[in-house]
Amino acid sequence: MNWKVNTSKKLTLNNDIPVGLLRSLTVSGTLNMGGRSITGLGSFIVNTGSTLINANTLGLAGALSLTGLLTFNTGASYEFLSATTTPLPNIAQYCFCR
Repeated sequence: MNWKVNTSKKLTLNNDIPVGLLRSLTVSGTLNMGGRSITGLGSFIVNTGSTLINANTLGLAGALSLTGLLTFNTGASYEFLSATTTPLPNIAQYCFCR
């Protein structure tokens, strides 16, 4: 199953979400991950105009445990609500930034 957070919609995670092989989670609205994780073999896309909120103390490295392509558009908003020194750790090797 592909997951989508549509434009103008907000999703707050209460549990971790697995994304299967050849599947994706696409954020076009607001995704509040809290301290939850997105895991699995699939891909993750943050579109321009969307908002990603993360409270994981390891930043995105702790919140996104996916083996597929990670796409972060520069026109999106990224909020970190936790004390972390590495909100954007060395993920460049795993992602495509637009």
